[in-house]
Amino acid sequence: STFGRDDLPIVRLLTDRAWQFILDTEAHRGRDENSAE
Repeated sequence: STFGRDDLPIVRLLTDRAWQFILDTEAHRGRDENSAE
């Protein structure tokens, strides 16, 4: 793997933030579609 042991916490943080962003975006998009009907 290209990441060293010291980089792991950073990778975890970025992954968690990315997932949170994706989940928030999906939630907002679903809400918008429902209210548009």
